[in-house]
Amino acid sequence: EQLLNLSGGMPSPRLNLSLEEKQRIIQDLGIKTVKNILKAKKQLPIARIPFLFSSIDTQMVLDILHNDFLELIK
Repeated sequence: EQLLNLSGGMPSPRLNLSLEEKQRIIQDLGIKTVKNILKAKKQLPIARIPFLFSSIDTQMVLDILHNDFLELIK
């Protein structure tokens, strides 16, 4: 519960990423990691996911959660 209340350092997600920006995120993180983040999105509240993937750049995690990556990871 205390983790959910921590949000001061959370960046805003970048919306409407270009195809190139999405591809760069997939290249940097790997397709398996992107799939794991999208899987977590279906199972957990979005606010908890950046904390679960704390070893990854929070900006990238939020960008994945708020943009459509499904076509690129098929």
